[in-house]
Amino acid sequence: MKKVAIFDLDHCLVEVNTSFEFVKYVLKQEKRFLKLFFLYFTKLLLPFLVFFFPSKTDREIYLKFLKGFKKDVLKQYAEEFSIYIIKNFLNKYLYEEVSKFKEKKDFILILASSGFDVVVEAISKNLGFNFYIGSVIEYSDNICTGKLIKKSDGKKLEFLQDEIFPQIGDIDFHNSFFYTDNLSDIDLAKAIGNSFGIVKYSREAKFWALHNIPVIYKIPVFKRYNYLFVPTLYYFIVRFPTNLIGNIYYHLFFPFIFGVLVSSFSIKNILVLLLAFLGYTALYEIGYILNDCVSVKKEEKPSIRIDPNSLFCKKKNMAILIRLLSFLFISISLIYLASYVPYLFLISNFLILVIFLIVNNLKQQTRKFLYPFLASSHLVLPPLVFNPHPSYLVPIGLFNFIWHFISVFEKFIVKPNLKIILISLPKILLLFLLIAFNYLKPDLINSKILLLSFLLCVFDFLYLLKFSLIQLKKEFKKT
Repeated sequence: MKKVAIFDLDHCLVEVNTSFEFVKYVLKQEKRFLKLFFLYFTKLLLPFLVFFFPSKTDREIYLKFLKGFKKDVLKQYAEEFSIYIIKNFLNKYLYEEVSKFKEKKDFILILASSGFDVVVEAISKNLGFNFYIGSVIEYSDNICTGKLIKKSDGKKLEFLQDEIFPQIGDIDFHNSFFYTDNLSDIDLAKAIGNSFGIVKYSREAKFWALHNIPVIYKIPVFKRYNYLFVPTLYYFIVRFPTNLIGNIYYHLFFPFIFGVLVSSFSIKNILVLLLAFLGYTALYEIGYILNDCVSVKKEEKPSIRIDPNSLFCKKKNMAILIRLLSFLFISISLIYLASYVPYLFLISNFLILVIFLIVNNLKQQTRKFLYPFLASSHLVLPPLVFNPHPSYLVPIGLFNFIWHFISVFEKFIVKPNLKIILISLPKILLLFLLIAFNYLKPDLINSKILLLSFLLCVFDFLYLLKFSLIQLKKEFKKT
């Protein structure tokens, strides 16, 4: 009786979304730079597109950019692309498992992906798999229509039972293996005797633990570890992409607006704010580096953002020293440029670093109570260089603190919808309270504070709007 070893592809056996990367690869080769720009723009808007078009998957949206390409052209590009992906993004630790199963004659290797079939086929062939499944691209007269005939998202077990397992014959599922990072593969994971969730973050590990499925932590791949020694690049390369839209809004856009509102708009002040942001980020990165290189080794369910045994982590002391010297240099530059830098700005930066260092030495459950201080610092600290009036800091700190403080107790909130309401409603109610006070006593609250308070509630309005629309859809289906 044969046994199977099934491997997921995207963000599992390889470190990327092959659908997006393949479309990007084809457009680059074809020099379709305008389409390439819109592809990146589409990726940025993807959370909104998937919300408004819930029946569409990300790869269906990306596939629209390949409409009109000939089938043989896409197949040729897929062959080239598979070599490029294997060379640059193969999860070598997981591929070692593939190699072990290749040596066992009673195992059949299957690459099970939701990616484009033409890509999965090429990668499967180059890595020596026996079978593969993927989402099937539609062609009309050998021309890509930009649509999928079949989608394997959340249906891998069904695809395997209909198309692959009958070709193999009798299978010993109890002694078979399955590796995936995709949470929607849970039905297949339960059907296979030895399943493993491939995870990077602790929140993913919690999901698999609920289903009694062991996890394997994947080590992120970085081509240029040397870049991480440069101050601020660790944040932008390692941390920033984990929550792209949220970080752009709360860590870049909001502090910039805050800084502009509490100072006169000028090139000099923008430069001062930029230096303050770089100085804050360089110092804050020390906490990130110690967390990702040292603290994760002590955690039961860590979030692996970088290889703790990498050359960068081995030389972390050098990276820390570079950041301390950078903050000192930036502080001197600020004093020269702005003539005066408030002590509050300098002291607060080091205070936040101390809090971060304390957090890194606490147990995972305990450290949550200090997260609100760290999260709020992204909004407030860089603009402190302008020594704003305390009336700006209190409501802004309070708004962000509310969100993160309630998040600390998320484990007590069973229903996800209830969590959204409990986190977002207090902020919105506080905003309305400030508006009411401003209406009753116009001189009591600065209009700039109201604007900043509204900007802090934008995502909460969107979350509640999404929640309301979902509830309306459910009620509509009932009728």
